[in-house]
Amino acid sequence: MKRAILSLLILIMLCTGCSGQTESTETDQEEASVSPYAKKVLEAMMTCPNKELCDLEAMSGTVIGLGVDESEDEEAEQAASEAAAEVQEEIDENWRKLVGDCFAEEYFEKFLRSFATEWLSESEVTGEQIAIESMDLEEKGEVTELVCVTLDKGENKEQVSVLFTYDSEGKIQKMEIKELSE
Repeated sequence: MKRAILSLLILIMLCTGCSGQTESTETDQEEASVSPYAKKVLEAMMTCPNKELCDLEAMSGTVIGLGVDESEDEEAEQAASEAAAEVQEEIDENWRKLVGDCFAEEYFEKFLRSFATEWLSESEVTGEQIAIESMDLEEKGEVTELVCVTLDKGENKEQVSVLFTYDSEGKIQKMEIKELSE
């Protein structure tokens, strides 16, 4: 009888110990993975080409082959400029729909105007496909995370380190990008 009770107590302790380890491991895995907002933003920025997020030709507003009549040139330039502005507004709205919820409102516009299209533009200019090969969490702090991204650029690989800073609501309030290698 004493053996049965002792065996039962040992079994309970083992089961309790195992379940505690499982919870700890799951928590560690969650902490060791790239946050959903960072992943979503990086995938949008670095999966190229994507005409819905960057269309340099449409945004340029360049009109080639016009006659010498200056009034026609000015009207054509004005029309091309207005068309380019409309395309830019559409692209901005596409970004807003795709990743706008990931950012603190005051930072989203800065993100769009600084480096949102860095790799998308490069892809359009060079004509090469760019894809994320891997995305690894390097460091995670209370309000920051450092992500190392390896990009597949055809024959070349590029490593980029991105530091995300989050506000009290968990939204991105700052990003810093550093190219590690090509």
